[in-house]
Amino acid sequence: MTGVGGPLITIVGSYVVGLTIAVDRAPVGGETVIGSGFDEGPGGKGSNQAIQVARLGGDAALIAVVGTDRHGDEAMALWAAEAIDVAHVARRADVATGVGFIVVESDGENRIVIDRGANELLGAASVDAASERIGRSRVVI
Repeated sequence: MTGVGGPLITIVGSYVVGLTIAVDRAPVGGETVIGSGFDEGPGGKGSNQAIQVARLGGDAALIAVVGTDRHGDEAMALWAAEAIDVAHVARRADVATGVGFIVVESDGENRIVIDRGANELLGAASVDAASERIGRSRVVI
């Protein structure tokens, strides 16, 4: 149950791009406020867990679904750079990769809106398709 990089650990989970902006205060209905410090970056609990497993020396595999859009391409490049096994990551052209819009107020309070996108398609069939990898894994998250 140990791979080249350490114990085999398989993660079933999400990938979401986080789009974050800072504001002094959140807008009320119909209002526009000026923000700053826009940031765009990878997220999703499953992806984050797979990255941490790989960085800690585990042989990480991810079971997930992303779109064939730019965000999906960026996810695949990220996982390749982190040496994560993506044999069970599905790419779908019929749905966008998940995104989250995060508005952070100056006091640290945040408001988050998520479009789960391709994550909605992750289900039992995805897990069943990875049963061989799961069976060899020391841990499944």
